[in-house]
Amino acid sequence: MELPKLFQDFNHSKFVVHLSLFFFVFLFALRLDETITWNYWIVFSPIWIWKCLVFLGAVVGTVVWFKCPQTRRDNEGVTQFRAMWLTVTVHCFLLLFELLACEQLEYPSHRWILVFLPLTFVSLLSFFVCVWSLKRERPFELEMFCAVNVVQFVFLALRLDEIVIWSWVVVFIPLWILTAVTLVGVTYSIIFACLVMRSSHNIAPEQRWGALRSAFTSTIIVLPLLATEVLLVYKLDGLAPISFLICAVPLLVALTNLMFMACGTRGGNKWFFGLQKDFCHSLLSSCPCLREYGNIAIASNARRTGTEEEVASLHEVWESRMDPTKMAKIVHNKPAAVAYIPIETPD
Repeated sequence: MELPKLFQDFNHSKFVVHLSLFFFVFLFALRLDETITWNYWIVFSPIWIWKCLVFLGAVVGTVVWFKCPQTRRDNEGVTQFRAMWLTVTVHCFLLLFELLACEQLEYPSHRWILVFLPLTFVSLLSFFVCVWSLKRERPFELEMFCAVNVVQFVFLALRLDEIVIWSWVVVFIPLWILTAVTLVGVTYSIIFACLVMRSSHNIAPEQRWGALRSAFTSTIIVLPLLATEVLLVYKLDGLAPISFLICAVPLLVALTNLMFMACGTRGGNKWFFGLQKDFCHSLLSSCPCLREYGNIAIASNARRTGTEEEVASLHEVWESRMDPTKMAKIVHNKPAAVAYIPIETPD
């Protein structure tokens, strides 16, 4: 385990989103089971914190953008700035839906189809955001989730208003279709990983472990989500006397896995909070005491002799990024190379 690589690959945006959803799902399940009787505005507090971080980061990033005109010459920086505000636009509609849903749960006074109206609109908007992001090679996981579930949102609104009285198994048909497609992809990744691992061709070890890692991560995400859907249908249709917390346990497991996976997936917009660089680089630059921990790499005895040069090279690159002054001193203090002539060599 190499902490420099962990810091470089850490995706703080995904980690915050999944952590907020974890606490929200846990509190919401307890509230539905009436294990706690808190106000729904308190139950939604992880969502409010998430949205506040998004809006505050966008405001600070915009201020830094206008204060640093030289950054506008960078095409990548301009693309990230536009992507930030597209993300903020999507979050505005999500916030409107969450406010209406929280109000409806606490004081039922209007129809659910009106509550889901912002969510339906943002789902249609997400199609255009996905196309824009795909052309510019930007991540769009949240927008993709909203876009592919637009029919499911409409079905939920109609069922909650009792405009249709279908069974919940029928209501979740769009989700079943999406899950089936995802399971096909997971099955393909597992088969591909098995073929790659057992292949006798000259395949790099990184490619073998990459295929295995992809199959493993997709499995530990999709299977818990499928379990949550099945348990929720059993609960809502009255087929099994289980609590909402039991239904939410597989979803909590999937969110926990996603939080761990966020430590190994690069990404995030560098203009949030005006950082203009990776979050971990900014954190370590502002906290010198953390740099020593960021330079730690752990290897087994079997690998230690073969990876000493790689680890040393990685440390030098990391030091030059985190503390150029210290790196300059290290380079200055290195002994000069001197030609070596063995004594046995004749004149």
